[in-house]
Amino acid sequence: MNAKAKSLCGYIFPAMGGLFVTYLYNVVDGIFVGQGVGSAALGAVNIAVPFITFVVAIAAMFPMGGATVVAIRMGREDKKGANQAFMTAITLTLAMSVLLMIVGMVFSQQIVDISGASKLSDEMRKMAADYLLYYSAFSIPMLMSTCLSVFVRNDGSPTLSFIGMCVGAIANIFLDWLFIFPFGMGIIGAAVASGLGQVFSVLVLLSHFWNKKGRLKLNLIKLEGTLV
Repeated sequence: MNAKAKSLCGYIFPAMGGLFVTYLYNVVDGIFVGQGVGSAALGAVNIAVPFITFVVAIAAMFPMGGATVVAIRMGREDKKGANQAFMTAITLTLAMSVLLMIVGMVFSQQIVDISGASKLSDEMRKMAADYLLYYSAFSIPMLMSTCLSVFVRNDGSPTLSFIGMCVGAIANIFLDWLFIFPFGMGIIGAAVASGLGQVFSVLVLLSHFWNKKGRLKLNLIKLEGTLV
């Protein structure tokens, strides 16, 4: 394998692995909820998944588009412009996270009803709303982990990007077990475990910028309309 192909694989496989780990959260929640709470709770989790997937898809526009602009500007040796695009994507993701957190928490019952919970038992409706409520409370780390993983990877640390996502997934598995079985927190425990897993992921990814390992820096910027 030549150097270019080896370098390409060094970015492709961590990117694929990161996406795999991202969608593992809901699968793991489903397994633990199904085993520890029951089939009704498993159904409730799945009722909340469409909105969660929608939220991730909307927020993913900013790092994906931003990473493209960053790459183009880096290729032009425009480091200031690249960092402007990076911080614009971070700012927009953060703003979207706050908005979706408010919507998900305030309208959790209405959202799950639209997803089909209105036709189910009161118990399942409540569990689905509870899961979405607590999951939405962690919208900021949930969406920021996805955003940061893209930029850490593109800033020359694909391995750290993958490790960050894996740390979150492993923490989620352990916390799912801890909150559902020993603590008996039920479906709420699964949602909180997923959220805390994302917090660990964000902390690992932020180390790339704290340690100044790459060319992108965290700083305050003034948003430009055309770039947005």
